[in-house]
Amino acid sequence: MPAWRLAPEEGADFDELNALNLNVFIPLKALKHETKSNPVPVMTWVHGGAFTWGSNADPLYDAVNLVQHSIQLEQPVIVVAINYRVNIFGFLASKELQEELEESPEYPSLSTYERSIGNWGLMDQKLAFEWVRENIASFGGDAKNVTAFGESAGSVSLHYHMVLPSHHGLFDHAILQSGTILSLPPEHMHKEGQANFDTLLERLSIPLSLDSREKMRRLRSIDQLALLSATRSMPGVHYPCYDNGKVFPALSASGLKPYTVLLAARDINAYDPNLRSVLLGSTKDEGTTFPRFFGECSPQTWPAFLRQMVPVPELHAEAERVYGAPTTDADAELIFSKLIGDAGFSYSTHVTSETLQSLQSARGADQFRLLRYNMDVGMNKLDEMQPGLGATHGVELPFVFGAPKLTALLTEEEVRLSKEMQRLWISFAYQRDYEAKAPSNEMRVPQAENGEAFVMTNTHHIEIGKSNRLTEAQRALWDKLAQMQLATTATL
Repeated sequence: MPAWRLAPEEGADFDELNALNLNVFIPLKALKHETKSNPVPVMTWVHGGAFTWGSNADPLYDAVNLVQHSIQLEQPVIVVAINYRVNIFGFLASKELQEELEESPEYPSLSTYERSIGNWGLMDQKLAFEWVRENIASFGGDAKNVTAFGESAGSVSLHYHMVLPSHHGLFDHAILQSGTILSLPPEHMHKEGQANFDTLLERLSIPLSLDSREKMRRLRSIDQLALLSATRSMPGVHYPCYDNGKVFPALSASGLKPYTVLLAARDINAYDPNLRSVLLGSTKDEGTTFPRFFGECSPQTWPAFLRQMVPVPELHAEAERVYGAPTTDADAELIFSKLIGDAGFSYSTHVTSETLQSLQSARGADQFRLLRYNMDVGMNKLDEMQPGLGATHGVELPFVFGAPKLTALLTEEEVRLSKEMQRLWISFAYQRDYEAKAPSNEMRVPQAENGEAFVMTNTHHIEIGKSNRLTEAQRALWDKLAQMQLATTATL
């Protein structure tokens, strides 16, 4: 969660179902249907928040200035910001929920997909994208040119949609900002999902010894604010859930089992055949926001932290050789930040980039194209508020949206970079080349297949630089961990 996230608007309502809405930002000419013969591209935003918090009502996602700039560039876009259920309302899974659904009168008439447990947030997103496809033409938008963009859990969500067969065809292009499936992989209902459900009941003083029906009856009698309050002492991240072939496929295309989404994310044959292009990236200092969520950073807490981040004892010595072992609290915070950033974002982005490069090679660049970006510059005001944040997780958001409530916090140079980043994002939605200065001083588009990326530099320009952030030793460590985890994945 970005440390600078704005507080909710005064008087904001929090409601599970009434919150399933969309904010649509429209150029006036499109609204007046003056673009009817030439409908404008659509950019559909999916917010982040660890599948636990967040809303399209956050002032950070006010797209007025983004749309206004698109008009000034004579490349007008429509921006749609969607909502979806989060936290226990969107991603709670257990045998009790499964049994209640199976006993409901509606169950026989439900499709296999509708019988999924624990993936309501992703299903909400799917419905929102379908709404855009079906209705955006009425607003002057091009239903055949939809660019999905999201950050953190929103970016992870888009990656899920790319590889889940029942979610194919929702969008044509995607911008993944700091998050892939490898960042927030799905859990198993009867393991992690059940543990979270049981923890929730304990927080609400509902005995685990009760039968399923009584547990659900008592749970449903508690109002949603009390439910949310109970979640504050629970783990701060929620995950989608394997569901035996309902939303998540149980078999590979060749019928092999197990077929986890972690495998699908590395399988070019699993990707949406309708997907035309992806802009993929992350920030330089992804992890600096997160150590505070782990409690004290010190040499004393290092062993427990290492076990959590690298849950394979055989790799602990290698992890300490690669990242070092802290001897002071200052060392600990730096090492904790680097480990979190690499494990959760830099490595997952790099692996996904390799897969998408293979997809580009297989389909041909005229059918699918990968572009990369790296956000290497932070925001001055944030570093004043919390020294050492640098280009932290989510720092690109004020630059991409240029939200009115945040532009006053940007320096003149940062405003200039914001305009350029908006131009890059808008050009991508139009599928037009955005050229940047290469080390040779020529202006061109970076080639992801050659290890190149758009880099937002600390001089507040967009230039061409290297896409990979990991050393060979870092990559080797995370490769070993990933292979061990894949090898021990439980059969679905």
